[in-house]
Amino acid sequence: MGARLTFAIGPEHSGGPTIVRFSEQHHITTIQAWVSGLIVMVLCEVGTRVGTLLVRVAGAKRAASRSVASAAGFQLAAVGVRPMRGLGAEAREVV
Repeated sequence: MGARLTFAIGPEHSGGPTIVRFSEQHHITTIQAWVSGLIVMVLCEVGTRVGTLLVRVAGAKRAASRSVASAAGFQLAAVGVRPMRGLGAEAREVV
């Protein structure tokens, strides 16, 4: 998003000649090439944003499941129930 903002503001504030030089040096001769480039830039921004959100959601889900499991363990300990050793997570004994 920052690149798009810079590209939008740059030509209005003395960046126009720089863009013209860049276009000449890289043989970008049509407006369609710039349009295509900007569309690719937007797609990359959206893809990055979606990927970032997916990673954050996965992390939040993991943290929530850990805190729920931790809270459940504290509740069981408060009423005197502890896991039995060697019988699996489902087995519990009352103390």
